[in-house]
Amino acid sequence: MRYILAIIALLAFSMKSNGQAKLYDNINSQADVDSVANGIALDYYDIYRIYLENDTTLPLNEQIHDISALGQNGDTLYLYMFDTRVNSITSVAQSCEIRGFASVNNPLLTDVSPIINSSVYRFILEKTPVSGDLVFNTDYKHIDFEVTNCDEINSIEVNAPNLVDPSSPGLNNQIIIQDNDSLNNINLSSTDNEWIVLLNIKNNRKLDSVYLDLNFAFGGIENNNELGGFIFNENLSVINIESPEDIGVSAIAIKYNYALEDFCDIKPPIMRMLQSFSGTTTDSTEFYQITQNAQGINTLEELINYDCISTGFEELRKNEVVVYPNPANDRVFIKGINNATPYEFYSLTGEVVKTGTLQANGVIDVNQFSSGVYLLKIGEQTEKVIVQ
Repeated sequence: MRYILAIIALLAFSMKSNGQAKLYDNINSQADVDSVANGIALDYYDIYRIYLENDTTLPLNEQIHDISALGQNGDTLYLYMFDTRVNSITSVAQSCEIRGFASVNNPLLTDVSPIINSSVYRFILEKTPVSGDLVFNTDYKHIDFEVTNCDEINSIEVNAPNLVDPSSPGLNNQIIIQDNDSLNNINLSSTDNEWIVLLNIKNNRKLDSVYLDLNFAFGGIENNNELGGFIFNENLSVINIESPEDIGVSAIAIKYNYALEDFCDIKPPIMRMLQSFSGTTTDSTEFYQITQNAQGINTLEELINYDCISTGFEELRKNEVVVYPNPANDRVFIKGINNATPYEFYSLTGEVVKTGTLQANGVIDVNQFSSGVYLLKIGEQTEKVIVQ
């Protein structure tokens, strides 16, 4: 919480001092919200940064619960809500452009989809009962995406095609996903070639697969006293990382992922390792991985140019087709396909339930399938797929 507030406050001060935005902070009650709305209607600003920090000791009808009047005249809004009783942000999202949004411990807010659009670059969700699949698309040049302690989210997809190298304080490109107990799958992608400064995927107990199609360098590095990488995702079995051939991966940290089996497709060389993991800073043109397969064991392995390698639990054949997540909910990802390849889904009774053609490393939608066990034939290979 302090980390989130510190970053937000730093940027807020910068914008206010430059005369670019009107700042409203210390908004503690519904009366304060109504007063802010009246002020917005009278002043000449078109950018607002508003901090709603609800006083939970007030009677319920006096606590912050209605923010519909904050969106006016197509203004640009940075809206940060803490401990409120707000149950809808639809009206605000329809009335103005939201550039930054934070919801921390708002127990009645179950839908944030109205504010997820191409203009949002800062999105912070913590202890907010959003459920199901969270898809975040941004066209902005920077990204701060954080989802923490949201135990009803099943999958997260982030698409950020226009990132640039961050240069200003408070504009570090970062993705933090941690302590989400129902999260199964993460899919992150970009089409530019710049840096993610911090990628922290930590303590997601049911997470089983991560697919990173990152056309920028992946940095599992220390930043603002937080450790980047994959830490304590106890059910994580598959990590797939793709990146352009001409971009070196800065570092990757993988620790305490006891179920990890597949660690694939890191094609550019990793340039250095985390000093806090290896004890020394290592420059290399080879692939490196840190494994932590049991408490008290910390080894550094050199991995020789494999397309897909084993982390010590299970030997995986080179060029084998990989289907994940498995069990699946809405879709399955297919790795190991290099050319257009036909596929067929069969029920256990032999009925063909779906057919099609996969392109290289494709995705198959299974959200219309009934729960059960299916056979997926891809070319000459057949895999068992469980749909939940």
